[in-house]
Amino acid sequence: MRVLLASASERRFDWLNGRYESIELICKPLLSKEKNIENEGDVEQQSLDICFTKAESAALEWSLRDSETQLIPLT
Repeated sequence: MRVLLASASERRFDWLNGRYESIELICKPLLSKEKNIENEGDVEQQSLDICFTKAESAALEWSLRDSETQLIPLT
């Protein structure tokens, strides 16, 4: 199994990699800017909003990266 971690945190990578050795862990920060945390609302909802925003951004960025590697140059 491969897990794409949308994070630049070496500490987080090391922690996960040490606990889940059977998983191929790829750690890449997102290119897009992270969503601002609003001080209104409960922490659970803020966490969910940020998580889903990061997941959507990661899926889009990785699909773009994959499509770029599959392009065949025209000669």
